[in-house]
Amino acid sequence: MLKSVKGMFGYEDLEVEDGGAGGAQDHAVKPEERAGLWKQLSSYMGKDITSMISLPVWIFEPLSFLQIMAEPLQFDELLKNASEDPEAALRLAYLMAFITAGYSTAVRNKKAFNPLLGETFDYVPKDNRWRLFAEQVSHHPPIGVTQVSNDKFDLHLEMEIKTKFKGNSIDVIVHGTNTFSVPAFDDQYSWNHLE
Repeated sequence: MLKSVKGMFGYEDLEVEDGGAGGAQDHAVKPEERAGLWKQLSSYMGKDITSMISLPVWIFEPLSFLQIMAEPLQFDELLKNASEDPEAALRLAYLMAFITAGYSTAVRNKKAFNPLLGETFDYVPKDNRWRLFAEQVSHHPPIGVTQVSNDKFDLHLEMEIKTKFKGNSIDVIVHGTNTFSVPAFDDQYSWNHLE
């Protein structure tokens, strides 16, 4: 089982090399740049800053929000079990374990890049056990949808991200309705994100 989406896409052992004329010194963030950013951000206390300002690139991690929507699929074995178990209570328990496990990937140190409106992300694991398709369907507010399917189940995930800047931290609130369908048992489950 993969530990992160970075491992899923082969970025886990990625090394950064210095390049350009000045090497690593060109990439260092100068103290006056950080102070200027703080002065700008202090006027946004308590507001949703995702659509108000452009942030410097050093704040971001090298992943798109659509790729991050694929992270819960590292626990796809639970979905497989939820689609095959003949007991309805166990199918629900496996699904609840999948939903809960997805929150283990929710803590981030850096912000993901916002996809452009209409941007898509398609992923199929090497063993073809499912296919994931994600699309950014709204830019402001940022909303992404993901469809994961195979011959046993269909999973539909929706994420609308809202933020509240608090000075030295940012609260991230996720909205959206998710569904999981198992045609063999005529099951359909739906849930919202925790707030």
